Amino acid sequence: MNAPEEKLGKVLLKVKVLKKDVVLVFSDEEIKISHHTFSDFLLYENKVVSHKQIKEIRKRQLLDTYLQSALNSLARSRFSEKQIKEKLLKKGASFNQVQEVLKILNSSQLLDDESLIKEYVLEYQIKGYGQRRMISSLKEKGFSNELINNLFFDENEEYKRAENLFQQIEKKYDQNNFLNKKQKIYLAYLRLGYKSNLINKLISDNLSFDLKKELKALDLDYLKIKRLKKQLNKEELIEILLRKGYRYEHIFAKIKKGED
Repeated sequence: MNAPEEKLGKVLLKVKVLKKDVVLVFSDEEIKISHHTFSDFLLYENKVVSHKQIKEIRKRQLLDTYLQSALNSLARSRFSEKQIKEKLLKKGASFNQVQEVLKILNSSQLLDDESLIKEYVLEYQIKGYGQRRMISSLKEKGFSNELINNLFFDENEEYKRAENLFQQIEKKYDQNNFLNKKQKIYLAYLRLGYKSNLINKLISDNLSFDLKKELKALDLDYLKIKRLKKQLNKEELIEILLRKGYRYEHIFAKIKKGED
């Protein structure tokens, strides 16, 4: 005697193969699944699908949903394994589901942190970033400490890359006095992620004191201060200009000239 149908499972009344998905039609419900899930199960019309199989189909479909979400993200932009993991967890995927998706992506080479980290390093080098900023950015993107620690940074190449930017950075502060310009260049390179000893060497090798530019900058600051602070006495004016980094002999000569 055959067991009742409800104990064996449910009859698959119809299979609707659509462009984006497949719909399984049972007497009491319809289940929408991906083509990938459909191909993994031997499903056809009038087949009795066991309750265990239906449970497996739902489980696989949910995994496919998370896999498709990850694929959509990777199609839009580059993501590290950790970033994809965080996105899936936010969507409600369990730890095991995330691991399954990552396994599929890694095995198909759609997710490859080792290659991706090299791409980012090259991109950062083209932008003129120093080692510290590169490492900081890579950590923000979720790359493992192991991959980051395996990177090799050549100090000579780092210096050449920084030196190629020097004229461009110096030009931004061309109206500043020597000390002010030196400080601003130092901070600019610090923001780009270069080490202090490299920056100091770079400035020492490439920045020289230009008396003509210094006196021109002094003229501009002198006139600006005199215009904004008309009640200043000579000592106060000297103090302000000293704090701005000008040399005493240049300040004194400028004030004396202004008094004549």
